[in-house]
Amino acid sequence: MDEALGSVLDAEELAPEQVRYHFIPRRLVTSWVRQQRGKPSYLLAGVAQRLQIVA
Repeated sequence: MDEALGSVLDAEELAPEQVRYHFIPRRLVTSWVRQQRGKPSYLLAGVAQRLQIVA
């Protein structure tokens, strides 16, 4: 997941609107957050918050 998260973060840097509103990155981040036991990592929590997946 770390490499995939890195790819999402790279894409977000290049085209934040595309990542924020496209269903694939949103679905990926949502599933990663749900799979976490305990708190998500700082990077995952940050991107999830920017995508408004978690409050």
